[in-house]
Amino acid sequence: MNSILMIVIAVVILLLVFVMFSLDDQEEDTGFLSDEKEDSPAVPARSEPKLESEPAAAAADSPPAAAEVPQKPAEKAPVRQIQRAAADDKISLLEVGSEEDLRLRILLDQRLGAPADIEDHDAVVAAVQIRFPEEVLADRESLLKLIRRAEAVFDKEFSFDFSCFAGSQLDRIWVFGRDEGRDDALFEALVVSFEVISRFKRTLESDSILRESRARVAVGLAMGKLVRIGRGMVAEPTWVGKPAYLAETLAEAALDFSIYVSEDIHKAALPLFDFREWKPVKLRSPLPPIPTYELVGWNKPEEIASYASHNDAAARRAVAVAYRYLELDSKLQPLVELIGDADEKVALEALETVKVIGSEQSLGLLKRIFPETQDPVFRSAIIDAFASIGRNEVVPVIIYSPCGEYMCCMSMNIDL
Repeated sequence: MNSILMIVIAVVILLLVFVMFSLDDQEEDTGFLSDEKEDSPAVPARSEPKLESEPAAAAADSPPAAAEVPQKPAEKAPVRQIQRAAADDKISLLEVGSEEDLRLRILLDQRLGAPADIEDHDAVVAAVQIRFPEEVLADRESLLKLIRRAEAVFDKEFSFDFSCFAGSQLDRIWVFGRDEGRDDALFEALVVSFEVISRFKRTLESDSILRESRARVAVGLAMGKLVRIGRGMVAEPTWVGKPAYLAETLAEAALDFSIYVSEDIHKAALPLFDFREWKPVKLRSPLPPIPTYELVGWNKPEEIASYASHNDAAARRAVAVAYRYLELDSKLQPLVELIGDADEKVALEALETVKVIGSEQSLGLLKRIFPETQDPVFRSAIIDAFASIGRNEVVPVIIYSPCGEYMCCMSMNIDL
């Protein structure tokens, strides 16, 4: 019995000794870890599992180290975010020609630009309509080539400037009078309309392709208050107002190679131009029919010449321009008189007409007024007229004038 008791006591003692030694080992391990944490604070960053197993000890024993641990991930986080943002930017860019790019372009084409600005003008609108037979419209490739050939007729400059815009169908909207300093937008529009018809007819005589396709042209003219609605830098503007609508309506009603004008234009241009009145044209149903007039041509020469002494300078200027388009070689005296007109714009317009037609009847007057003229612009216009006439007898007049223009003679190809 005593021996059994002694064995039990010995076993208990051994267990107690074992427990004591194991506790000493744990204390030594904990001291090693805490010492290493104090000596090298970089270790917790590399030993994340141990930090998770002992959060309470790290917070109690070393508060500064606990405050430093969350700072290092916070410093690295912004770097990772910037890199991801840069990668996202590269991915979001559209590739030119890709399906997404094409889809975006289609959406833009299907939407009309938003109104950006607005302005109004007192202008004259000419609607130039190109026509083809219905059977020509069926062949797309052939139609495209014909449209190019027909529109190329209007690529060369006309006698007067204008603003060109696309209209409905194959119409072109030409706006006269937008530029400042223009005296007579109506006269310019009428002259250009004549040139459109005559130029297209001459083209058909030489262009067998357009002639065989039976291409035609017609013009409608109207004037009044015109509103321009801008739609940004890329989109075409929208023209609003009675002149734009009426000009296209008159062009649609006009016969081939005809010019139809509104009643206002008929009244304003009656002194210089001849018109033929047609039956009223029916517009939209709420509106009543309006009278239409076909522009036939110029009035008789003696009627036009009578306006050379008109009180209105614009009428005298119109007469000077009219002489460029009329065969009035035997009745040039009114034009010669306009060269000495008191209004400088009328005189310059008459000089330009003399240069265009090369009239020798004006030579005497030009030789007489040139030495007395001091205005450099007017002197230059007279020299241009001398060059157009091409007579060597004007050379001494130029050289021995108070401001001899020897170099101007050379530039005008006048023989010295």
